Amino acid sequence: MSVAVEQSPLATLTPQRTPGYDRDMDAERRITTPAEMDQMTPQQRADAVRESVVHSLDELDPAFRARVEARARKLAAALPGRE
Repeated sequence: MSVAVEQSPLATLTPQRTPGYDRDMDAERRITTPAEMDQMTPQQRADAVRESVVHSLDELDPAFRARVEARARKLAAALPGRE
């Protein structure tokens, strides 16, 4: 017996995989690799994660921020009751 499952409107939106995605992020931010994390003490890992947190949208590259905001608007528009 098969059961019909209603699909969410968000399921029809395909994720955007933009070539060069990382290029639009702040070039001065350092990426810590998993291999580097494996070599760190627990405190060093915690410090690296804490230092990587963006506290303000103003810290983001404007092009990256614009893409993220456009994607959020597209997802919000697809929610039920937003027609």
